[in-house]
Amino acid sequence: MKLLAIFILYKENDKSAKILQDEFNLESFGYFQRHHIRQILVFSARTVTERTALGVRQSVTFDEHLNGMVHVFVRPDGLASVTISDNEYPQRVAYNLLSK
Repeated sequence: MKLLAIFILYKENDKSAKILQDEFNLESFGYFQRHHIRQILVFSARTVTERTALGVRQSVTFDEHLNGMVHVFVRPDGLASVTISDNEYPQRVAYNLLSK
């Protein structure tokens, strides 16, 4: 069970999501892979947030090689929280973390 990244984003009505804060845990990847993995995580967080309606939370599988899940919660005011984890990370725990 690994939590790879946590994001706080702001989503305006029909515009792109802006990252306000992010944190990564990429120690399990090689030094030269980290930059590429980080770009994949940022792209996934932004894309899933932009495609999620206001007031909705959802989970999406995002990469076969990383076995990752993107858990997103977009509040009605446009503030969104995203966690990216492996498939073994419990969904209930991820949603509890997103709601705080």
